Amino acid sequence: MKKLGKQLMWKFEKSEMGDILDQIERIKTLVSIALTDDLFSLSQAMKQELSAIGKRISGINNGVIALHDRQQRISEGVSDISVGVTFLNLGQQEEERRKIEEMAVSNKLQV
Repeated sequence: MKKLGKQLMWKFEKSEMGDILDQIERIKTLVSIALTDDLFSLSQAMKQELSAIGKRISGINNGVIALHDRQQRISEGVSDISVGVTFLNLGQQEEERRKIEEMAVSNKLQV
């Protein structure tokens, strides 16, 4: 019974425990500082990456705007060409009508 009692007894002195607890507290503080530093480094890296992504998005946006402007100019050019083709068709139709009228007048004169 005495042997069992000795085994269950606290084997550390009060001053020893104080030193151990102080050492644990120092380690806890160092781990906390290290984690804080890691989080700060991570947030800085994320900030840089997000800034780079923002610049890329801005460049892509500028490219899209430029493409839209070019597409608009092409559309205007196609519209101008369409108007020109319409005028050419009208001119050809007018020329054909005039030739037909001339043929009709010349056929009447021959009769």
